[in-house]
Amino acid sequence: MDKEEKLYRLMEKIEVGSRNELLALARSLIGKGGAIYTPNPIMLFDALENPKLYEALMRGVNIPDGVGVGVALSRLGKSGEVLAGVELARELISDSDARFAVIGGKIGRAEAAGRAIEKYGGNLVLALDGYSYGEGRLAAALDIASPDIAFICYGSPKQELFIDKMRGKFEKTLFLGLGGSVDIYSGAKRRAPLFWRKMRLEWLWRMICEPRRFLMLYKILGFLKIAGKLKKFRHFEGKNGKKSVIIDNLHPRI
Repeated sequence: MDKEEKLYRLMEKIEVGSRNELLALARSLIGKGGAIYTPNPIMLFDALENPKLYEALMRGVNIPDGVGVGVALSRLGKSGEVLAGVELARELISDSDARFAVIGGKIGRAEAAGRAIEKYGGNLVLALDGYSYGEGRLAAALDIASPDIAFICYGSPKQELFIDKMRGKFEKTLFLGLGGSVDIYSGAKRRAPLFWRKMRLEWLWRMICEPRRFLMLYKILGFLKIAGKLKKFRHFEGKNGKKSVIIDNLHPRI
């Protein structure tokens, strides 16, 4: 399977809809367990090279995060909104009595983030940093706390691989990969101002604030290059009203 087809299969696993529809889907999983991932271009690019990450994403519910993912979806003839993980977590907890856990980040940040999220709703039952506990101790803590939702903030791909292991052990816990959101909620880092977000330039803001992120620019460009070739997989409505796929095999691959 080449990278174009792998990316196509990943894009088919990404949920498409309005912001409210994406939120409704996420909320419907509380109490049922499973895994929610928030793939962005860098994560999807990495998944093309990392079989374990690829399989984890294929087994989870994927809510698009980032304008680049929206561009790729448009190449398949799909339109919908993207939803940043930091917003998804807040809205998922809003006006809820769900028990939740926050795992990841430097010492002290998980608890600070959890208390900040708790202001919107829910009850924080577990907060652990991402450095002091092995997988066994984390599993034991999750077993004792029994959260309805577990926000895992290790960064990709570590958090997706951890979630993929844990979801089978805790069938009623909904796991959500949140990456650096723990730093924003805890106050350690600032989110892009609203103007930048409205201009869909939050990714650039993060790079300016953390210049080391410019090293990841080649992944974003690589993703967009492959995504630009997805048009051949575009969907259309067949006579029976079912979705079909056009696959252009007329042109040889170079």
